[in-house]
Amino acid sequence: MRASVLEVRTSADGSVVIAPHGVVGLDKAVELRQVLVHTVRRVRPLRLIVDLADVPELDPINVGSVAAACDLGDDHQVAVFVHIRCRSWPSN
Repeated sequence: MRASVLEVRTSADGSVVIAPHGVVGLDKAVELRQVLVHTVRRVRPLRLIVDLADVPELDPINVGSVAAACDLGDDHQVAVFVHIRCRSWPSN
């Protein structure tokens, strides 16, 4: 299993991109939540992009943190976008 890495970068247009890589489980819940909250409340970019394209598995606690970041973004006038990779449904 690949270890999880949390990458944070600023795009040329000023958007902040938070891009976890690998499985994001309970062991990363606090780190992901802290980065999301800090970015929305303190950095306050016009756009925050949570790029989950390289995350094969996200546990329910982290799903809740991403959802909460969307609401927090509304409160602080930060547009939050979540980018996911669509996978094909298994065939029966």
